[in-house]
Amino acid sequence: MPEKLRSFGSQLLKFWHELPTVKRVALVVVTLTVLLGVLAIAHLGSRVRYAYLYTDLEPGDAAAIVEKLKTQKVPYRLAGDGRALEVPEERVAALRLELASNGLPRGSGVGFEIFDRSQIGATEFEQQVSLRRALEGELSRSIMTMHGVRAARVHLVMPERRLFAGRDETASASVVLTLSRPGEFGKKEVAAIVHLVATAIPGLNRSRVSVVSSEGVTLHRPSGDDATGPDAEHHAELGEEMARRLENDVQAQLERVVGPGQADVRVHVTLDRESRERTAEHYEPSKTSLRSEHKVEELSGSGAPGVAGVPGARSNLPETAPEAGAQQKEAETPEGLVRRVQTRNWEVDRVLEKSVTPAGGIRRLSVAVLLNGRYERRGDKQVYVERSAAELAKLESIVKSAVGFDAERGDVVQIANAEFARPPEEPPAPPPEPLLPRERILPYAGAALGALALLALVVSIARRARRRRQQAEAPAPAPVLVGVQAAPELAAPEAAEIMATNPLDDLAELRTRALELANKDPASAAVVLRSWLHADGPTEPARS
Repeated sequence: MPEKLRSFGSQLLKFWHELPTVKRVALVVVTLTVLLGVLAIAHLGSRVRYAYLYTDLEPGDAAAIVEKLKTQKVPYRLAGDGRALEVPEERVAALRLELASNGLPRGSGVGFEIFDRSQIGATEFEQQVSLRRALEGELSRSIMTMHGVRAARVHLVMPERRLFAGRDETASASVVLTLSRPGEFGKKEVAAIVHLVATAIPGLNRSRVSVVSSEGVTLHRPSGDDATGPDAEHHAELGEEMARRLENDVQAQLERVVGPGQADVRVHVTLDRESRERTAEHYEPSKTSLRSEHKVEELSGSGAPGVAGVPGARSNLPETAPEAGAQQKEAETPEGLVRRVQTRNWEVDRVLEKSVTPAGGIRRLSVAVLLNGRYERRGDKQVYVERSAAELAKLESIVKSAVGFDAERGDVVQIANAEFARPPEEPPAPPPEPLLPRERILPYAGAALGALALLALVVSIARRARRRRQQAEAPAPAPVLVGVQAAPELAAPEAAEIMATNPLDDLAELRTRALELANKDPASAAVVLRSWLHADGPTEPARS
């Protein structure tokens, strides 16, 4: 056995020594590559692949989940400053289901799970505080499910119920949002959050909800009754936004007629900051209907006069008028008394109207428009010409229709001609002067050309010296001499002259002369090539 191993080793060494250097290097590289690939595959196959279990966790939720993983002896890794957890990839789904059954993660704050454990002896105040905390936590969790919200906090103010309803205070809410992309969170998303909070709390109105971002930007401002407070600022912003929209609409419409940049529009909107409630009651005399009727008739057949009239002292008084709405007629005959009483009640048509005008309506609108006139060419000059009154009146009617003009409201629209200022005509810029005059450029150009020529000469001399040094160190190529010996008729005068003057010093010159001779005498060149192909070995160089 040792002899076989020794012979195998000697064969390997012999095989190794017989290989050229290039093949040795290639064999070593291939062997190392295969070994490294096998090791990498084995390492990757045996390594545990981790995946995210949860990200953006609250510190309390992260601590609870880590404690649960330790209890179950599940390997985990913390990432993202402790706000993310990684577990083996094949156990992610099962762990999420198991943690969800235990109510993890709970999110920020506490929810209605605060009532899972009954507190014996808790006072009513503590119960109210727990209810408010539960509502705040549940609302925060609901808001964080929206796209673009990374974290949310809700603060509720829920006043106590009082005996007298007139003294009740309204509830209010404040929401603080931490947004992942503030630029993409628009008014629709904010309106959804306001609607969610307002409908989740009893007695909470949308106007009592405030939404701000963690960057300090007010996303939704509550409306109030104080005209000098935040509500006044909100009305001012609303008026500016409305005026800017009207300006853009009117400007775009006018520029289609007068041309781009030929109209300037300014709109001022005055909003009504007060809400009004109006109740009106109207009567229609032409529309009546009989509501009730009372009729009494009495007849007597005796000849003696009987007692007539309405019983009581009022009928015995002189000049007593009958009651309104009643018709009474008495007639006395010799045979007896006949009394008729008729009462009718009429109902008049009545209309009761109650209208509420919220704050934010337009109280007054002012529009000012400046129009640039036309420019007509008269000779070599451009003359400004104002627009006609008929054209201004037509454009004014268009502007009134565009902004919703109301004369009863006191709106004002004014259009006037104005010559717009034109930028002064600047003379053409002179051509840039050269950095150096021509008289000064020529000497520098000559010096540069001289320096380049000198540099080219030095480089040529250095290359020639290096080529001669290499030719002196290297042996002379034999095929040229073989050609000289094999075809003396080709190399007789020219080759002898070259070998005598400069023997084997300038191979490039010798090669050039050989090609020239081959072009002159192709037949001799073919003989030389044939002798090279059939030669057994290199011929010793002939020395002259």
